[in-house]
Amino acid sequence: MDTAQLAPSAQTSPDLQFTDWMGGHDAALALFLRSDAPAVAALADPWTFEGLVLAVSTARTLLPDHRAVIAPENRATVERFGRFVGEVFVRSFDGHWCNVPDNAPVGVQLWPMIRCAGYPAPLGPRSELELAVVEGRCKELAATANGLLVNLFTQVQERHRQWMETERQSAAPPPEQLAG
Repeated sequence: MDTAQLAPSAQTSPDLQFTDWMGGHDAALALFLRSDAPAVAALADPWTFEGLVLAVSTARTLLPDHRAVIAPENRATVERFGRFVGEVFVRSFDGHWCNVPDNAPVGVQLWPMIRCAGYPAPLGPRSELELAVVEGRCKELAATANGLLVNLFTQVQERHRQWMETERQSAAPPPEQLAG
């Protein structure tokens, strides 16, 4: 998130800011699919690992370096890409959006993140996207073999799989109840 864009208003509570932000979610995702990444929209199901990889590739083409990622004129585009990344995780891993201002820069009360079932920490999809766009393009962040977001997706996927197995076992009736 951009600190200037998300600076708190004296009249607006963090909950109201988050509600307003979520209120624009569907429209932002529709614009993303229509204008920012039509190739993602053309997939049979854009809300998948394949859609995530294609979205990151598209973002890396549109935003060639860190300056482009943080440029004010690209703020809305980066925001929409971040929303899409988050939504892929939400739909793939029983997730939900939440506001986590404790993770935000000082003074910022709106910091949209996602929580995925089985994964212990909230994820900042916009921040993760920004890192994925610049990885390997600056000396401070070497590229990983598969890419940062692919690695994160794989980690969350494994934790979610473990969580699902545990949940199914705890939800299943004891064997003696099944025999009766």
